[in-house]
Amino acid sequence: MKFDIKKIPDMIGKKYIPIVLTIMSLVLFVVMRSSVAQKQIVYKEGQLAEDTIRANKTIENKVETEEKQKIAMESVTPEYSFDANKAKTQVDLVTSLFDMVNKTNEDADAVYNEKLNAAKDKKSVSQLSAEEKLPMLKSQFEKLNQNSLAYFQSYPDSFYEGLFNFNPEELQGIREQSISVVETVMNKKIRNSNLQMEKQAAKEQLQYVNITTSMRSSVNTVIDKSIVVNEVLNEKATEQLKQNAKHNVQPVIVFQGEIIVREGEQIDAKAMDKIEVLGLNNQSTSVFPMLALIVTLMLQLGLIAYIIKTQNEEISAVKSITFYAVCITLAIFFMKMLYLFQKDTLSNVALLFPA
Repeated sequence: MKFDIKKIPDMIGKKYIPIVLTIMSLVLFVVMRSSVAQKQIVYKEGQLAEDTIRANKTIENKVETEEKQKIAMESVTPEYSFDANKAKTQVDLVTSLFDMVNKTNEDADAVYNEKLNAAKDKKSVSQLSAEEKLPMLKSQFEKLNQNSLAYFQSYPDSFYEGLFNFNPEELQGIREQSISVVETVMNKKIRNSNLQMEKQAAKEQLQYVNITTSMRSSVNTVIDKSIVVNEVLNEKATEQLKQNAKHNVQPVIVFQGEIIVREGEQIDAKAMDKIEVLGLNNQSTSVFPMLALIVTLMLQLGLIAYIIKTQNEEISAVKSITFYAVCITLAIFFMKMLYLFQKDTLSNVALLFPA
């Protein structure tokens, strides 16, 4: 005996419409539930993304912004201040040094001549030794200011005693070479980073000057004490440049919908930073989407009930409800299938739905 599907409404009777609507609502609820229910997902660095992770909102990535600001500040070339007067100051100190040595020699000669004239036995009077001249030289230090005094006291006693042992011609040669080298080098820009290199280069140039080894040794000592840093870091100007570079860095923005990690790709540290910024690991599940789905289905049932009530013919209502239930159920099933197939490579597959 052939079964006629059209007789089902007659067989069930008045309960047909409620049964159809109940089945439709349950089917729709089951199909749409997985799409509506929120999932608690915990992302970890190194794991593979099961689905494509997208930004859920537009927000500034402060961690990456600060990293770019740090790089910009570190790339700033430090600002240095050159002291053009430092060369004259050092040359004046070297000049004063030899002036005091010459004055000491003159005072020592005067003392010798005075003793020689007063002595009955001329042979018993001798020239003052270098050790005897040293206190005479240091007595001149009393008139110096603090900075100059520190410069002259930096020389060892042996250096001064060595100068007193040179004859006037040799002492003049040392003086001229010392002033020339100090003036030449100090007119260059000297920082802590190249100070020793400049001193060494100056000493090497002395190898080609026609002077004795002892004279060269004295000039080298003057080079070590007189060539100093004349260009120092301008901390205030450098800090201002760093702040300008920092403020010129544009904030790193993560835009809503932006792909953080594609499906199947590994979550790296950079992606993890974005996930933390977006709070994707801190999302809590909510029952409101499920309640919204239930309310939507109930509103649909209420609207259908109103339509049935206004229908005059029961047969027409049965046909309309049956047609509506079949169409909406098939449509939802079709939409679900498109949703499952909608990947990054098939992003336009939703256009297949016959809206």
